Amino acid sequence: MKIFLTFLTTFSLLTQILMGTAPCIYPQKWKKLDHEKFYSSIKFFIEGKGKYEYPPAIKISTETVSVGINEYMLSTKKLVEISGNSTFITLGTIETFSGKANLSIIDSTTKWGGTRSFQAVIIDNNTAYIITVSALHKEIPDFYPIFFEAIKSFNISGISI
Repeated sequence: MKIFLTFLTTFSLLTQILMGTAPCIYPQKWKKLDHEKFYSSIKFFIEGKGKYEYPPAIKISTETVSVGINEYMLSTKKLVEISGNSTFITLGTIETFSGKANLSIIDSTTKWGGTRSFQAVIIDNNTAYIITVSALHKEIPDFYPIFFEAIKSFNISGISI
């Protein structure tokens, strides 16, 4: 029965992605946060449950841009690294539901310890669509399947800007 319910949940999410009403596949048991309580650029935010205080998360945001993807990635790298607590590594591209996205890693030092984020960016019609998945560095391997399913299913038409 549990397998059938998991199938129905995944099928429902896939249908929502195809119809453009969901931005990505994510675990249904994760807590959807009221993204409007955060920055206006955040359009979708969910948290899971890890072993520690810092929760794994999937966040989708948008930003109006007037540059191409390469310039955008360079400026993002500069902004991330200016604090001195983070490093930014460009990995290349990854195929998503909406096409190719630039993929990067952001490693940060926080009060909870080291964190790792994977960030995929698509620029379309002067809008940067960003999906960021993150967890404590020591928990990243536990969440790889969830995070990469979210990134690969990333659908920019499921996001209201």
